[in-house]
Formats: sequence, C-alpha cells, structure tokens
Amino acid sequence: MNNIVIALAGLGLFLTGLSFLGQATKAFTSSSFNKFISRLTSNSIKRAFTGSLVGALSQSTSAATFFIMGLLQSNMLKFKDSLSLLAWSGVGTSILVFLASIDIQFVGYLLFSIIGLAYLFNVSKEKVMFLLVPLIFAIGLIFVGLGLIKIGTASFSDYFWVNEFFEFASETIIISVVLGLFFTLATQSASSITIIVIALVYSSVIPVESAAFMVIGSNLGSGIALVLFHTHLEGQQKRVLFFQLINKFAGSFILLIPLIVNAELFLSTPSENNSNNLAIQLALVYLF
Repeated sequence: MNNIVIALAGLGLFLTGLSFLGQATKAFTSSSFNKFISRLTSNSIKRAFTGSLVGALSQSTSAATFFIMGLLQSNMLKFKDSLSLLAWSGVGTSILVFLASIDIQFVGYLLFSIIGLAYLFNVSKEKVMFLLVPLIFAIGLIFVGLGLIKIGTASFSDYFWVNEFFEFASETIIISVVLGLFFTLATQSASSITIIVIALVYSSVIPVESAAFMVIGSNLGSGIALVLFHTHLEGQQKRVLFFQLINKFAGSFILLIPLIVNAELFLSTPSENNSNNLAIQLALVYLF
C-alpha cells in the first residue's frame, strides 16, 4: 500500500511540474532571450540539437512538449520550428532509458538545492534568477516525481499477483501493447515505464519480446495522454499535441510490423552475459 501511495505522490508531483513548466516558460519574453532562441533554431541542425537537448533535460516528451508550447505561445518560436523541436525531443528523452542507472530523483533534489541557495544568498530577485527559479523548480518537480514513481513501482515484481498478471499479459502481442499503453496513461512517462519493463525482463518476469511490445504500447500511451488530458487547449497548441500524437503513432506502427513478423531477428533472449545488450535493445526500441 505504501508503494502505491509513493507512486501516486510521484505522479502528482510530475503533473504539477508539467503545469508549472508551461507557466514558467511564459516569463521568457525579453528581446535578448528571443534572439538566443532564434539562434538556436536558425537551421535544421541547430533545431535537432536543441530539441534533443530539451528532451534530455526534461526526460519526458510531455514535459518537452509543454516547454516548447510555452515558447510558441510566447512568440519565440515559429510553428514549423516547434514541430521540428518536438520531433527531436524524443531522442533526448531516450538518454534516461540508455542510462537507467541515473538517480533522476537526486537530480531533482539538486535542482531544489540550487533554488534554496538562491533564496539563502538573496539572489532570487535578480533578473536572471527571477526567471530561472520557477523553471528550475518545475523541472525539479518533474524529476522528483519520476523518481518517486520509479521507487513506488520498483518492488511490484516482488508480489506474486504481479508476476501472475505479467505472465498472463505477455501471452499475446495485443495485451502487451495495451498494458504498456495503460501504464503510461497512468504515469505520464513512457521512459519510466520502459525502465520498469527492462527491470522486469532482468527479473525473468516477462520475455524480452513482450517487453518490446510493452515499450511500443507505452509510446502510444504517451501520445494519447497528451491529447486526452489536455482537451482544453486550442489553436496552435492543440495542433502541436496532435503532431506529437501522429509522430508517436507513426514510429510505433512502423516498428511494430517487423517485430510482429520476426521479433527474434531483432531481439535476443536474456542471459547473464548479455544483460547490457538487452537494455540497449529495448532502449533502441524506445528510441525508434
């Protein structure tokens, strides 16, 4: 019961952080910041780098989407450029999956400590820090929330009913995909679900093929969650959400076809000698 509460608390912090992140980016309206953003998005190579960086820093396509929408709403980005940043943000979020051992919650605490020092030394009212503190706080909430979700769900595989459930769920492709989709709708983080799935494969709770289909389902769930939970948005913001949804669906279905035809051609079975290789395989599934 305690683990469930911890996971739900993490989800609450994560969603609050997303909301704060969108509000914090609206404050960046100075001409110098506009010029800085313009330089970062002046060509396709810079947009690819910037989008990947946004995804790497936020470690959530949802968070990256709201950050980019905030820039778009503040007229610092052209709509076409915002779509390019969105497409590349998913590349950045895959870093967390490739480096699953990183303590993302500790990074959140580190960001909170920066805010504490800013207030302690009375520099929070300085022009730059006045703009950065809300942004740092929002990102800190997202990281701590993801960390709590990971902690709350990490011990689920210790329960007999969880093992039975996953064994049943991994029997068919459809159930595996739907399961990944459902958990991502609940947690709002496809990268976190992918990390948990990798842990379940290490524990021999589910086979690697089912894990790959769960990762695909989590990607679908991430896109659906953006549209489903933010129906109040209109105009360009709504178009951004649907672009992200289409982007995720396209990648998922393109990858789904060869895995259905012959999953063994792309995935190897887990063993003591290829655990790192297994993590890389599932991380690549997430990235693609």
